[in-house]
Amino acid sequence: MKDETDLFWPFRLLGQIAVDHSNLEHMVAVILEHLVNEETGIAAGILTEDLPFAKKLPHLNGLARLRFPSAEDRPVLDRIETFVKEADKVRIERNAFVHGFWRYDPGDAAKGFIECSEGKWKHTADGSISLWKRLQRKEWTEAELMERHREVAALVKEAFGVRDAVQEKLTGSRPGHLIGRVSAGGQNQPRMGT
Repeated sequence: MKDETDLFWPFRLLGQIAVDHSNLEHMVAVILEHLVNEETGIAAGILTEDLPFAKKLPHLNGLARLRFPSAEDRPVLDRIETFVKEADKVRIERNAFVHGFWRYDPGDAAKGFIECSEGKWKHTADGSISLWKRLQRKEWTEAELMERHREVAALVKEAFGVRDAVQEKLTGSRPGHLIGRVSAGGQNQPRMGT
């Protein structure tokens, strides 16, 4: 039985996980921007802003292969491909965290779990309508949610490392230095690379 003063742990962890996923998606977009044009990511932003996360990941791999074709580029390319593979693994359950139907019950929270139902239509391979299910239920324990938070937060940290490696390889500048960005008005606007 959990301490009754901490019955809101599901909200804390789900909020952290949602922020982690948001930050991961943001960093994937930033890496795409660097791969398209190391000086200004405007073109990449325009082309990819409406793409779902699942579509951005293969684009990241494809652009990385285009930008880093030589053997000397292999360490950066390998790092990007590994990152994309790991990001795709957490992406699979991302929608449940962001769009799922979370049923909070103080009694369940006291027992250390919360229930989520994913709101996607699912059916069996034979396509039988009678087997279609709207909500797939799953119970998440506090430990499982904490592990998911750590996993996605670690990917966000790695995304910064990938961004820095891409920036350094493409521009020769050390990560964290100012990167020129062209504003909508055509003025070169320096800002910290994110």
